Amino acid sequence: AKVNTIDYLTIATLGNATKFGDLTVVRTSVHSCSSSTRMIILGGYTPSTLNTIDYLTISTGGNTFDFGDNTIRVGQHSGCSNEIRGIFSGGYFIPTTFYSDISYVTIATKGNASDFGNLRTARFNTNSTSNSTRGLISAGRDTANRNWIEYVTISTTGNAEDFGDLTTPQQAAATASSSTRGLFSGGVNPGVISDGPTDYVEFATLGNATDFGDLITARGYCFGTSNSIR
Repeated sequence: AKVNTIDYLTIATLGNATKFGDLTVVRTSVHSCSSSTRMIILGGYTPSTLNTIDYLTISTGGNTFDFGDNTIRVGQHSGCSNEIRGIFSGGYFIPTTFYSDISYVTIATKGNASDFGNLRTARFNTNSTSNSTRGLISAGRDTANRNWIEYVTISTTGNAEDFGDLTTPQQAAATASSSTRGLFSGGVNPGVISDGPTDYVEFATLGNATDFGDLITARGYCFGTSNSIR
C-alpha cells in the first residue's frame, strides 16, 4: 500500500525510526535530497505520475509543505545535492516513458525546478549521491540494467559525463556519501535481488568503482542516507 509517512532517526546512535510527519500526498516511488536544514521530496505515483515537490525542515517534526513543481512528471528517479542545489535525474512516467532529464532546485528557496541537462540515455531507477562539488548518477535501466557511473558539477548546468563503471549492472540501489567517497549498495540485477554488494568511488577522481563490502541481507529498491561519518 502507498503511504505518506515520514520517519526519522539519529544517525550517530542505533535505534528504531520515529514518526516525523506526513507528505502532502500519499504516493510511492518518490526521491529526495537535502541540505543541512531542509529536505526536498519530488515526484512519485498516486498512481498518476506527479511533478509535485514538497519540503520540510529537518530540525523540526511535522508535515511537508508545497515547494513548487518539477519540469516533468516522474517517478523512479534519483536525487542528490551540494547543500545549495538539489539535482534530480532520470525516471519513469506511467505507462511507458523513460526520461534522461536532469532538473535542479535551489534548496533554500521555494519555486519550480529548472532544466539542468541530460543523462546519456533515458532510464529509470538510477542511483545518485554527491559531495559539495560533484553529483554522481549511476546504474538504472533502459533496455537493460546498466553499470555506468556519470557525473555532473552541481554548481553549473550541463549534460552528465562518464565517470566509470560499477562492479555489476544494477538498478534501485541505496546510496550514501562522505565529503570524499560515494557508496552504492544492494539493488536489483537484472530483475533479481542483488546479493548485497556495496561499491565505492572517490569523488575527486574518475574511475571504476571498488568493492567495499556486503549488506547483511540481499535487497533491492532500497534507499540510504548519511552524515560525514555513517
